[in-house]
Amino acid sequence: MFKKYFRKVSFRTHVGINFLLRIVLIMYGDFMDQHSQVPYTDIDYKVITDGAGHILEGKSPYRRHTFRYSPLLALIVLPNQFLHRNFGKFLFVIFDLAVGVLIRLIVDNEYRLIYQKNAQIMVEMLPKRAQKGARGRLENAVEAAVKKKCSRVGQFCGYMWLYNPLTMVIATRGNSDAIASFFILLTLYLVQKPGSSSVDCLLAGIFHGLAVHFRLFPLAFSLAYYLSVSGRCFRTLTDFAEGILLPTRKQLALVVGTVASLGALTVGFFWMYGEEFLQETYFYHLTRRDTRHNFSVFFYMQYLRGNLPGSVLDKIFTATPGLLVLLLLSVTFGRSRQTLSFCLFAQAYTMVTFNSVVTSQYFVWFLALLPISAKNLSRMGAKSAIAYTVLWFLAQGAWLLPAYLLEFKGWNMFEFIWMQGLLFFSVNIFILQRLIANYDTPIDLTIKQM
Repeated sequence: MFKKYFRKVSFRTHVGINFLLRIVLIMYGDFMDQHSQVPYTDIDYKVITDGAGHILEGKSPYRRHTFRYSPLLALIVLPNQFLHRNFGKFLFVIFDLAVGVLIRLIVDNEYRLIYQKNAQIMVEMLPKRAQKGARGRLENAVEAAVKKKCSRVGQFCGYMWLYNPLTMVIATRGNSDAIASFFILLTLYLVQKPGSSSVDCLLAGIFHGLAVHFRLFPLAFSLAYYLSVSGRCFRTLTDFAEGILLPTRKQLALVVGTVASLGALTVGFFWMYGEEFLQETYFYHLTRRDTRHNFSVFFYMQYLRGNLPGSVLDKIFTATPGLLVLLLLSVTFGRSRQTLSFCLFAQAYTMVTFNSVVTSQYFVWFLALLPISAKNLSRMGAKSAIAYTVLWFLAQGAWLLPAYLLEFKGWNMFEFIWMQGLLFFSVNIFILQRLIANYDTPIDLTIKQM
């Protein structure tokens, strides 16, 4: 029944339905904020709104305590102060829906890349006289295959984001992570675009710089983007050295775009707000510690050393394992445009798992990339996928119990929280290993769609 419904209704209609669903949630949030002891609106939304108020007064948004975002975020929600308090939520919903649209477009482009590569191989196997006519026919066949078969997959991947209740709630509560997710996916779309030019790579770099400005974690994707646009075959260490040290025109365009956008925003806001901007927007998130409780495997170490200043050795110890995994993922899956989306998902998942501070909102980092990678995990099977999902939620629930007893009952549960954090870390590592082991290569994926 649901399968027939999704096929009959157009993707554009589903986007409209989701817009209405999110509007209802915003209205419900207003009611809950006024009549419930537990507010619906995220406290960060109030912080951003207050920061926008300070800007209207000609002051720094950092006058608002705990404002640790880009001033650009406060600027875009200025209408919260004079138009409507929910303007920012509506804006975040628009970005949230745009993420779903981009997911569909990216999946369609990935299939085009795969089919075009296979078509090119088939053309090269023909005699030279027959290649010219065959190339046009195969290109038409590729587009027909994408529209008839693969477009359905792209729509389904978009629905995985649009109808995800977690993403609906996050945006309507006033969380701005959909903006960073949008710029990440827009960068991926331009990089993976069939026949992408240097101009596309320049634009991709500009949006990548914007994503890093809003959230620092997309910086980890830079090497994968850089390798994927080189057009080289990476088989040896020499290939990697040349691919990094001898950049192509597209790679240079990507770097120039990134440095230009990120540099312009950084210099501009530093000129306006000084070192406070650098400290609160960038450095704070690099040195942040949470000695109360969080999912991180390093939580207990931070708690025991809460009164001591952080050392360089501590940072090396906590950051090195994750950085090594990110590097390995970049050189394994980031060297090809066809596997780039899975690389970004695995890297985002790794950053959340190995981070020194992990809260629930961090899970959004990989949720926008999961639907794109889902099509490559058919070997896993539905039963295994459900089992891993249940295991992940159970491990999270096991952590929430001692965290609740600490937060609301005042019990000394720090050691139990740490042990449950170790369990959650182990489950995340196990799931990541299974995802990589069950990843379908582009050739496998093509055979299944033929």
